[in-house]
Amino acid sequence: MIDSKLNTVSPSEYKRLKSLLRDPKDIEEIVSIMEQKVIELSKSKNSKTEDLKSIEFKKAELKLQEAAKKLKEVKEKLENKIGVRTYALRERIKELTCLYRISQLAEKVDISIQDLLKESLDLIRSAWQFPNITCVRIQFKDLKIKTDDFLISKWKQEAPIRRSNEIIGKIEVYYKKKKPNSYEGPFLKEERSLINAIAEVIGRFAERKKIKQNLEESVEKYRNLVNNVSDIIIETDLEGNRTFVNPQISKITGYGLEESILKNKFDLMHPDDREKVKRAIGIALINKSVVNVEYRTRHKDGYYIPMLARGMVIDTKGTLKIIFIISDITEIKKARDLIIEENKKLEELNKIKRSLIIRVSHELKTPLNSILGASHILMNYHKDNMNKEILEYHEIIRKGSLRLKTLIDDLLDISRLDNDKFELKKKKENLIDLIKDSVFENKLIADRRKITVESNLPERIILEIDKIRIEQVITNILTNAIKYTPPRGSVYLSLAENDDYVEIFIKDTGIGLTNQEKLQLFTKFGKIERYGKKFDVDIEG
Repeated sequence: MIDSKLNTVSPSEYKRLKSLLRDPKDIEEIVSIMEQKVIELSKSKNSKTEDLKSIEFKKAELKLQEAAKKLKEVKEKLENKIGVRTYALRERIKELTCLYRISQLAEKVDISIQDLLKESLDLIRSAWQFPNITCVRIQFKDLKIKTDDFLISKWKQEAPIRRSNEIIGKIEVYYKKKKPNSYEGPFLKEERSLINAIAEVIGRFAERKKIKQNLEESVEKYRNLVNNVSDIIIETDLEGNRTFVNPQISKITGYGLEESILKNKFDLMHPDDREKVKRAIGIALINKSVVNVEYRTRHKDGYYIPMLARGMVIDTKGTLKIIFIISDITEIKKARDLIIEENKKLEELNKIKRSLIIRVSHELKTPLNSILGASHILMNYHKDNMNKEILEYHEIIRKGSLRLKTLIDDLLDISRLDNDKFELKKKKENLIDLIKDSVFENKLIADRRKITVESNLPERIILEIDKIRIEQVITNILTNAIKYTPPRGSVYLSLAENDDYVEIFIKDTGIGLTNQEKLQLFTKFGKIERYGKKFDVDIEG
């Protein structure tokens, strides 16, 4: 009966007991409440007899004592669990505090890598489970920093420091004494995560430092380039207002930097050149291209300087700017004007030269024709009266006269070409006959040098050509082939017909041409001398 009454607890009392069970520290209060309940029951008016009441009361008291014992055991277990969790929580707080403080150090703008590593040593040591036996060493490239009590032992944990996937150092944590094994030797799983995170923070810091250093070096190079380049560099908005000028503007225009930056680009420009420059800027804006424009700018002393501006449009964070690189072309313009003037003089000299060539050529042709005519008469009417020696001298005169005539004709042709007066008189001719005539004309010199001239030609090819000029070209090439082929050599002539042209091939077994000599072909007076160089070629070549 007492058991049933012990289990009879009012709702408010049950709620109070339930809330107290959440906090083991109040187990004593639970026991007190239960004891109070027993006292209340003992005073109950519904008890049957004093003896029965005493027996049942003892039973209830024993149950209460057993319940109190069990509650104390629960309390001790809960306290142990809370203690472990509290310890683990303190460790995690230490680790997070360490990572946070190292991250804060890494965010400082003016801190060096050496100072960051030095200040990280104690923070790392204090974050590990047993700081009193923990020592730390950080290696970064050639730099090594360690705690004062650093000692290498077999209980070690380390993490590499990476910068852009390149290992540039490492963090090492040692225990100086043995500790129970955990996740990684005596080290916790959370300590592995922490050392990796610290290495990552230092790696990112090193990468930012490298980027900053590269950026500072680039800025310095750019500054030196901009400040020392010989050209003016100007940045303007689309209205021509200057937002940047380099110091060179002072040397060229006479205006100081402060004066120059306040001026609009068009303020110092010659009025006649402004529209031209505006059109060039418009083209640059439309085509997104670089434009070149010449204009004149006013010096501080009042005179104008000829300038060449190369402009381009750039987008700076959504704002269009125009960059101008401007050169003083005063000396270039003087040189250009001088070249124009000298070219005029050269043209005048060329006219005089051409006129002189024509006059001299015509003047030479008259006595030359007389010499050739007299030579012809001597051979036709007085050959029998001349001895062998005189005939040899006559042959020398005739050959020299013919060579001189050829030279004069060439000079006249060149003069006609220079004056655009060279005309081809075309009509239908049999090309094969022209080639055969050229071969016949060179038969004497070929026989004398024992050169075999072979040809593989069709009977007839009719073309609309200038007979004299084509024959002149073929004869000249064939003559050279014979003269520049050593004795007992061969010259071959062939022809290939195409749809709208014909190819003539003249090949020989001669000494050929060097690469340097090929450059002289088809140039004025581009004669290649080979005789007297042990090539065994004709001296007239």
